[in-house]
Amino acid sequence: EHAHCCKLLNAIGKADLDDEGVITSAPRNRLVAECALQAGLRRAEEIRLKVCNIVTYNVAKEDPFSTRAIEVLGTGNKKRNVPLPFWLIKAIQNYINTERAQLILQRILQDPTFVDHGYVFVHGANAPGSQGRHIGLKQINLAFKAARELLVAEIRAESLWNSSHISARASTYVFHGLRHTYAINTYVLRSREGDPNPGKYVQSVLGH
Repeated sequence: EHAHCCKLLNAIGKADLDDEGVITSAPRNRLVAECALQAGLRRAEEIRLKVCNIVTYNVAKEDPFSTRAIEVLGTGNKKRNVPLPFWLIKAIQNYINTERAQLILQRILQDPTFVDHGYVFVHGANAPGSQGRHIGLKQINLAFKAARELLVAEIRAESLWNSSHISARASTYVFHGLRHTYAINTYVLRSREGDPNPGKYVQSVLGH
């Protein structure tokens, strides 16, 4: 399952790694998936992430695997703080300062009345009518569906499972599963570290 998760993430978008195997940059769709896997964010929360809540942190000297609380807007417009690892914050900052900045500039050149909306994740150059505008749930769903289809095709080619098993297993590969994976991993980790009530922490981070 871990191998399939890695393959699914790579199908969503290839990431650049440093010498220690830490992600330094990644395309938009991969960053969206990592936010769900590393911090349990919902899709609706990700499309409302604000640039101002990401770029303020100086991550250069921080331990990449320590975390910083980032404000997100959850269900019912309730704000909460969610811990993001510094490596992910840095990778998102990289996206904001490169790909996103270029897309926003190109949009302004095309339409001088366009005003930067301040959301982190935006439509890319492959969406000329919407380039630079902030993405919606549809873009996340389509990207994940395409990645899942690539993974299923690879599994079929390897002939590791029979067809019915593949179809049944593939139906469990949903974007929300990344959020569930975060919840389980965090629960187990905090339990091993001696937290007497890890479920309470997971509940608060997920916004339940």
